[in-house]
Amino acid sequence: MNKKIVISWAVFSLVFSGLIFGVSRCINIPEDQLTDLLDETQRTLRRNNIKVPRELNDYIINTPYLLDRRVKRTVDHSIEQYEIEESKNYKTNMKDSTILNQKFQFDDQKLIIDKAVYYEFAPDNSQAQESLGGVMGIRAEWVPPDPRELDKP
Repeated sequence: MNKKIVISWAVFSLVFSGLIFGVSRCINIPEDQLTDLLDETQRTLRRNNIKVPRELNDYIINTPYLLDRRVKRTVDHSIEQYEIEESKNYKTNMKDSTILNQKFQFDDQKLIIDKAVYYEFAPDNSQAQESLGGVMGIRAEWVPPDPRELDKP
């Protein structure tokens, strides 16, 4: 790297960190939240084609901790947006109101999954399964059986 670039990065890093530290103390906002606010503001300005100096964006991209925070925010936002869209489009697949209104027990589940296969396994000597009496479940017939199912008497 060029010596001038290294010096300019060091200066920018010191000035940026100092400003974040000072402002966060003055207005009583955690440094991480203030950095996130600045990052999101400059990203929004860039998306709206407003000229913003590249140094802040470059600094965030090249600082692993700050980049990690940006990625987590972006992923969290994407998940929230996906859940909002999914909730708008969600339709219950079950049409029979008697099934929807009943408490689910084995026979009711068999109505929901056509040709369902009920299975049980003996406890595997773990404390949890000893307490519960083993494993039991229900699967669709196209799901391959667990080898332990085949050991039934």
